[in-house]
Amino acid sequence: MTYDDLKPRIGGVTVINAQGEAISLESIWKNRVVLLAFLRHFG
Repeated sequence: MTYDDLKPRIGGVTVINAQGEAISLESIWKNRVVLLAFLRHFG
């Protein structure tokens, strides 16, 4: 998928980066390829 395909779907999504800062997913994806992984902690 390209950025243009996903832009309408990721418009309001916020993620937490490695430094603990909340940033918009759209700002990351706009200029580069992104590998997005979802992790869930049990316990």
